Amino acid sequence: MPFRGTNDLADNSSVLRRALWTLISLLLTSAAPGQTTASQSSQAAPRFDVVAIRENTSPTPPAGMSLRDGSLVVNNLLLKSLITSAYGVREVLIFGLPVWAETARYDIHARITDTDPKLLEGMSRDQRRALMAGMLEDRFRLKVHAVTKNLPVYDLTVAPGGPKFSPSLHPGVDPHLDIRRTEYSSTNGSILGLSYFLEEIVDRTVIDETGLNGAYDLHLQWSPDAPGASDSGTFPSIFTALQEQLGLKLQPNKGPVKTLVVDRIERPSEN
Repeated sequence: MPFRGTNDLADNSSVLRRALWTLISLLLTSAAPGQTTASQSSQAAPRFDVVAIRENTSPTPPAGMSLRDGSLVVNNLLLKSLITSAYGVREVLIFGLPVWAETARYDIHARITDTDPKLLEGMSRDQRRALMAGMLEDRFRLKVHAVTKNLPVYDLTVAPGGPKFSPSLHPGVDPHLDIRRTEYSSTNGSILGLSYFLEEIVDRTVIDETGLNGAYDLHLQWSPDAPGASDSGTFPSIFTALQEQLGLKLQPNKGPVKTLVVDRIERPSEN
């Protein structure tokens, strides 16, 4: 999934964090077109058999991750983001990391060398996450356990009057995501992807209850909550913008939210 952000993305930690969470979540959610869930779940998850890891201490890091055809490339990504990618839990819901692991960033090159290519093409979300988790368990000696808590959430629903967007005008084209400080645009994107992004804006788990499973072209602009921001008031709040511009609504609720407790983690040996 191509991504484009603001020119000062490396200096805007909130934009970078939102972009990475959205991209990582979508990267590990999508499966190959045309393959059924049943056939995916019946396949054993492969494991990386070649892994090279190096800690990155660059002061102004562009960061990103790609996972394609059994090859993983990570550039200057927080260890927390890697754990997020493996377990589908936002960084703020990960507890028990030692101090060094809160800020450590890594470059990783990994690949699967001896697996049926069709299996790689058809990996499900759970298999992709298991692939990431296996690497963290092997190289970082990571051990975790999940704790489900009843926490405030938002349900993303269709507002009265219905959606204010149409199916994508670019079917078959790879999804494209453009995230700026107070602007979100996606071409051939999903409502699930939008819900992942919104979690970083509203600082709560967002549950997609729209029932909209297609590919859409979406554009959203809002004003930041930060008092005194130069663009404050130019557009409505994120809640109003969603309803006015997309015909969607965030409704407060409470529900089960998965959190992650880290029991053990070690610095990896570089190679």
